Amino acid sequence: MATIVQPPDFCRQAGRILEGSAFAPGALVRLIEATLVLDVRCGPESVLAGMRANTRNEVRQSLRRGARVREGDERDLETFFGLMLATCRRQGNVKPSPSTIEALRDLWRAFHPRHIRLTFADHAGETLA
Repeated sequence: MATIVQPPDFCRQAGRILEGSAFAPGALVRLIEATLVLDVRCGPESVLAGMRANTRNEVRQSLRRGARVREGDERDLETFFGLMLATCRRQGNVKPSPSTIEALRDLWRAFHPRHIRLTFADHAGETLA
């Protein structure tokens, strides 16, 4: 059994972080097919200003209708894993990575709080994304 960690393409810290966590470098597979880099240091208004007008309107509508964004913690790993499994099924039974909740917990323990976090979108008491 192995755990494969593929950081975002432009991540400069990955090598140092992974080496210190007993991971070995390798190029077995490429799991991530696209990377979006979004600098959020400029604040939420600047991020919104960089979006298409239609996207900004959809964000504001969802907030007015009660959608909330929250940061998750270790207690939310099962929720995240369930959402990931549902996404894999929708994509034609793609294999999840990590493949088990236990492996996800191991990643959380190895990289939280500095290098991993969860962000959820909730509405009416249900986690949507």
